[in-house]
Amino acid sequence: MASVLTSKRVIKNIVAEAEKLDILDQQKLLVQIRLINYLKASKKPIAKYNKTKIKPATMTQIDQWKHDSRVEK
Repeated sequence: MASVLTSKRVIKNIVAEAEKLDILDQQKLLVQIRLINYLKASKKPIAKYNKTKIKPATMTQIDQWKHDSRVEK
């Protein structure tokens, strides 16, 4: 029971501090909290593929694709 009360108190303290921030800082904080929760959760990959044979694109390849898509042909 004591841990529940402590959790509620901690949450109230976090909310009180967040209310002091401006809107942009509140949004940043929310994004950081969501990212932490997302990284903690074990998410399954969306696409099913053989990871040993297919590698993700490099930044250079992605930049080239973006460049190619913007060039008029």
